[in-house]
Order: sequence, then C-alpha cells, then structure tokens
Amino acid sequence: MKKLFATTAILSLLATNAALADPAVMLGLSVNFGGGGSAMSPGVTAKVLSSDEQDQAVAAAGVTYFPGAAKPFGVDISAGYNFNEGSALIGYDLLNQQFQASGGWVNTQEDEVFLAPSDRRFKRNIRAVATAPNGVQLYAYRYIWSDSFFVGVMAQDLLAHAQWRKAVVENANGFFSVNYAMLGLRMVTLDEWEAQGMGAVLPSTQPAHFHAMLS
Repeated sequence: MKKLFATTAILSLLATNAALADPAVMLGLSVNFGGGGSAMSPGVTAKVLSSDEQDQAVAAAGVTYFPGAAKPFGVDISAGYNFNEGSALIGYDLLNQQFQASGGWVNTQEDEVFLAPSDRRFKRNIRAVATAPNGVQLYAYRYIWSDSFFVGVMAQDLLAHAQWRKAVVENANGFFSVNYAMLGLRMVTLDEWEAQGMGAVLPSTQPAHFHAMLS
C-alpha cells in the first residue's frame, strides 16, 4: 500500500510539473537498494524530468541498464531536485521492485531575465504618477518609437540610490535598461495602470505578450 501511494504521488507530481514547465533529460547513474533484494551495482540511466529549471523540485520517469545483473533493465519513477547542470533523484524501480537513487547531468536553465529599456533618453511625454511601496518613483511615458503609453521607472532615478542601482544595466550603446524583477515590480501599459492601480505593477514577472508591446 505504501509503495502504491508513493507511486501515485510521484506520478501526480510528474503530471502537474510537466504542465507548468519545459521537460528535460537526465543522463547519469542509478543504484537500486532495499525492497527485499540486495543492492545492485550502479547502472546507466536516462530519465525524463518534469522541468529544466535549476533550483527546482522535479518528478521523473526513466530506464536504467544494470550490466551483469540478473534483471539488467529497470523502469522507475522518481522525484528530486535540479541543481546547476545536474539533478539528484530518489525513486522506485517498478521492474526490480527496489528503491532507487540517481544522479546525473541535466541541461538546466535559469529563469529568463527581462531587461526593459528604461533610459529617460528613450522616453517622451513623461509625467510622475505614483511612488511604489519600495520608494521607487513611477512614471507614465511613451517611448520615442511608440505612441503607446506605459507606466514604469527611470533608470537615472535608480542610479542615484545605492539600493536600486544594481537593477540597472548599461548596454553596449551607452543607454540603460532595468531588471524589474530585482525591484519587485513590472512595467505595464497605462491602460493596465488605470484599471488596477498599484496592483498592476507589483507582480515581479512580465506578461508573456509584453515583449511585443515595446515595438
């Protein structure tokens, strides 16, 4: 019963995580132990992980080849954690009916950082609208290449304060961009601001369609 419960829980985690992130492949080694059998020599394993993001809990399913074993193949479900370019897993080998520990290489990805062009020299029709909870001044403005209004910050304001200047990146062309995630803010359209007020800028992630809005 405990094995059935663990299997069901891991499969549920796998299904949930797979719907929320890009999958990844792990190549590494596995060792089977317990379950009424003797520990097996390490085998070569390949597993599909529910996420390719580093510093992320994952579920996995895979196959393992154990050279020289009476039952040379195993099929497992596992759960564990992704690190930088690697993953460590604990699971259950369904064919050999033993628990399994695995580790190996994964091409993990860090969270994407979106740098918004936030240099005052890029902007026109600028007017102050509010002060964010962290003390950063918010402005409504248009980019010089766009007729759409946005609400966000000015890089030059942030450079004047030690606690915020790390969010500013100087580009090769000498103009400044801002990592809004480091401020706990996001840039929004003026329509979003007027509809939601301060709540519009507080989430730290950009909407998926946001890159297109800058053109």
